[in-house]
Amino acid sequence: MKIKMGTDQPYRGHLGRTAQTSVLISSTEGPVFPASVYTCVNVTQTPELQQALLDGTLNHVPCPFSDHTYKLAMPVVYHDEERSLFVLILPEELRHEEFKHRSALLDALAKEREILPAYVRAFHTVFSPQAIENLESPRESEVPESAQPHEDQDEALQNANQAARDLLEQERIQLEQQQQQLAQEQQQLEDARKELESARQQLEDARKELESSQQHFSTTNQTLEADRAALQELRAQFENEQLDLQRVREELEEQRRVLLVESLNLEQARLNALENSPAVPDERTQVVTDDQFIEVFGESADDASPNNVAYAFDEDEGKEIIEIDADSEGYEIEEILEPAGAPYDSAANAEATQIIESPLNSTSLSILEFPLDTLPESFENAFSSDADSDNNLDYGLILYQDYTLAGWRLLEEEIQPYVTALHEQSLRFFFQYREINNLPLLSLMLARVDANEQALESIALPIPLLGDSATDTKSQQILTQLANDERLRIALYNAAGEPHIAFDIIAPIAANIAWARSRASQLLAENPADPAAFQEITKTYLADDFERLGTMRHTFEKGSFAHAMRPSQAKLAAGVVGYWSLDDVFDYLIGIRSFPLRDFRAIQRRAIEQSIEWGIYINQPLQQLAISEGFAPDLRTLTERIIANFAEVSVGIRANDLDPIQHWENWDILLELAADVDIVPDPSVIELAEISLKRAQEYQDMLDAGNSLQGDYEEADEILEEDEDHLLAGDEFQEMLDAVHFDDLVVARHSEQTGITYFLPESALIDSFDDMASMSQEDLELLLEDGSGRLEASQMLIERFGKDALPAVLAAVENMNATEVAALARFTESRADDLIPDLIAGLDTCGPSTLYITARALVARRTNNPQVNEAIPTLLAATLDPARAANQQALLQTIAQFGDQLVAPLMRAIKQNVGDKALIALLSLLENERPGTIAEFARDRSKPLRDAAASARNRMESIQN
Repeated sequence: MKIKMGTDQPYRGHLGRTAQTSVLISSTEGPVFPASVYTCVNVTQTPELQQALLDGTLNHVPCPFSDHTYKLAMPVVYHDEERSLFVLILPEELRHEEFKHRSALLDALAKEREILPAYVRAFHTVFSPQAIENLESPRESEVPESAQPHEDQDEALQNANQAARDLLEQERIQLEQQQQQLAQEQQQLEDARKELESARQQLEDARKELESSQQHFSTTNQTLEADRAALQELRAQFENEQLDLQRVREELEEQRRVLLVESLNLEQARLNALENSPAVPDERTQVVTDDQFIEVFGESADDASPNNVAYAFDEDEGKEIIEIDADSEGYEIEEILEPAGAPYDSAANAEATQIIESPLNSTSLSILEFPLDTLPESFENAFSSDADSDNNLDYGLILYQDYTLAGWRLLEEEIQPYVTALHEQSLRFFFQYREINNLPLLSLMLARVDANEQALESIALPIPLLGDSATDTKSQQILTQLANDERLRIALYNAAGEPHIAFDIIAPIAANIAWARSRASQLLAENPADPAAFQEITKTYLADDFERLGTMRHTFEKGSFAHAMRPSQAKLAAGVVGYWSLDDVFDYLIGIRSFPLRDFRAIQRRAIEQSIEWGIYINQPLQQLAISEGFAPDLRTLTERIIANFAEVSVGIRANDLDPIQHWENWDILLELAADVDIVPDPSVIELAEISLKRAQEYQDMLDAGNSLQGDYEEADEILEEDEDHLLAGDEFQEMLDAVHFDDLVVARHSEQTGITYFLPESALIDSFDDMASMSQEDLELLLEDGSGRLEASQMLIERFGKDALPAVLAAVENMNATEVAALARFTESRADDLIPDLIAGLDTCGPSTLYITARALVARRTNNPQVNEAIPTLLAATLDPARAANQQALLQTIAQFGDQLVAPLMRAIKQNVGDKALIALLSLLENERPGTIAEFARDRSKPLRDAAASARNRMESIQN
């Protein structure tokens, strides 16, 4: 089409009119919304848009979903008819697309049918609306229309059209060049994208491989956790069976004692019948069992008293005394008053209706201030305000110290069970501390219990403590007197209201009372109470459906866990005592079951001491108690001591009867405890734990191989029996011993200042010896209690003070770990000349570590020393004592080095201890030191020596195979 030119009239075509178009905008909130924007602004027709164009806010679109405004970068055509300006305005963001938009406008103008003025054909292009102010119109010169023929006009139009085409062609060429450059850049971007995609694929492959590894690790970890759970379940089952077995043993032992007493009494009666001699009324018959002594006065053997009950007659007082020793929960009850020969009175009016309150339904129990020097003459005198004008009385029971505390009136069927329970040893007294509705309640309670120590019925006296000194005065006096006397009195009244039986309750509860007072004070400081609140919790406590005594039982006695000769016993003590030391369980044991706190503290201390000695883990409550009781200054030191002792158990320096699973479990939890306190164990300790894990896995594999559980226990028992019999020929045990050579961890260090060679762990420094060279003996002995300096102090004491310091050093050596013992043994070997007599003198009583050090010292000075020759038999005897020869293998290896000196003492020992496996092991070790020894024993005339030689030869062949 030809462009019409040659007019100076304003351009009226559609390209110069104000125009809008619709666009779609993706909002930041997510949804897409349409918007109308301007593509052309004719300021002559719509002058109101000129200011928005100049301000740059023309195509700003508000978001309908938020208060955000979107600033759109749109090309806009500006048309001012009055100034004859036609301008293409491009935003700065579209500067790089100038030719694209100019070409598009030129194409649109070329298609226009209207005549294009010169200012339209030569339109301006700007990048800012403000640049319009400086533009001028490019108008054509005015030429009369008649001055030029029509052909000239067509030629002019053709020339203008050709010029436009040339301009368009030039712009097209530029556009193609830009497109080619853009294509090259796109190709470069495509290549980069492919490289990035390749790298992304590699990362994806690595991620999948990592996920696969993580999945495999997770599966393995789950398997291990399942195995651990199974082991823990098996361990718990085994421990429960042990506890059940222990209880069965105790019950059988008690029945055995009862049967023994009955059989002895029957035997005495049979002998009396054979001799045709009647029993003498005043003759005393004594029946003695393992732990009890019963005297029967004025009775035949057939009428002897029940077990654990002793009857006696006090001629001065004219009364019969019954003393009951209660082995189970509750406290000893001593009957102090009962008229001789007076049966319990069953009055005809026992069905009287007047009842103060039933023992299980009473909700209001008075604490009366009634000073009495003796028992009240009648029940009504004790409670005069409740006197019955008809003198129609029921049976009564009062609880009192120097004055009456409480009283209950009961029917005969209600009071008779308490009397029966007294004689059947099923009447218990409890001092309880409870927390109800977040308030404290102290109570004195009498309960009749069944064979399982569960309450059948009870009578309780709540004691108010409200945090108010005026209100609590009487209660505090009662508690103070009860704590001081640890004794309370009960009186039973017959139907006539007269005292019939009185009892003293012996209750070692001073510590329980102090603990309950402290707990109550702390609770009341946080939650003040009033009498109404006390009445409410009392009502709850005395209700029929309230469980006053609880159902959980314990097996503690005053002397529980007195001795632990094996790690398994220490582990059982740590587990049982640790459980009852947990907060809630401890509150139940002391506050509800009234077990004497001072006795339980002693049990806890014993369990802690035994666990530390054998290297057994103790839980957090026992850890805290161990530190507060002075077993260790802090948790870190306590952990180090337990780990060191268990390392000795692991390598056989101390006896070990734990099965492999129990052994690894203890290592596992000890290493976890070490990590919690930032302890990094020695590599040798880690190696021991790894060996333990391996043995536990092999042991578990054996259990999974299809053997029955009973068969597994029998095989485990055989392993334990081998440990108990000190059979050290097993390859597995020998491999464990060879895995850690504590002598290899000890190095000789020469002190330049003292000129002495000392022996220390490889990682230790020798600087401390310089400081100890001037310390007194007393100060050095104090260092023996310090785990970080006791080895250096021991060597310095021996070096400077010799045999005078030896007792203190040998006492401390029993607490040292295996590396320290090995180091001190090497140092003692270098000083053995001066110490031999004192070491020999202590052979009969020394502990395991001292025995090992003494054996090494004697071997080091075995040549031309008569004292050593004389000590060998004593050393052999000590080696056969399981309690003193924890690592019997190490001792036997040391003793075998005596060589010729050992032959005669060993012969005598074998003859005295025929078939002893440790002596047979020693004979095989002596064969290595002195070839031909077994053959010499085999030719001996003594059969025990020949048998020992055959066993030793078989042992050596078994090890070699």
